[in-house]
Amino acid sequence: METLQTGHNIIIDSHPHGRVPYYTVISSELFVGEDAAEAIRSYVPGAEVAVFSSLEEAARAISDRVDVVASLIIAPRQGLMDSPFVALLKERNGALLLLLSDMAHAGMTACRTLTAELPFTNETIQLMLEELSGRRPSA
Repeated sequence: METLQTGHNIIIDSHPHGRVPYYTVISSELFVGEDAAEAIRSYVPGAEVAVFSSLEEAARAISDRVDVVASLIIAPRQGLMDSPFVALLKERNGALLLLLSDMAHAGMTACRTLTAELPFTNETIQLMLEELSGRRPSA
């Protein structure tokens, strides 16, 4: 897979062991989740992006995977901070990308967490992925 810029970047390059990067999107509204998944795919061509409607569903899906780069959470967020999903993400060295309507509700999680405000655009997600990859300094 080609990179958008020169140099090695886990977000853009092929994932270790020859796998493509794997992302999850969790949104209680499927069409919103699919929009977010498309934004990730447009920034990370060839990425595998799975959309789930709950933390439990996503946790079951990643329990057998070791290649999770990041999970974008739009909703639901109730119980997120102490959820088994976040623990699994941490074990896999994945990052949590949160889109929030109120930044004051951003909390600490067990894994690396980046936040941005709702409503989101493709650019919002691209900026989060750039920050995750080290191309953009943390806000």
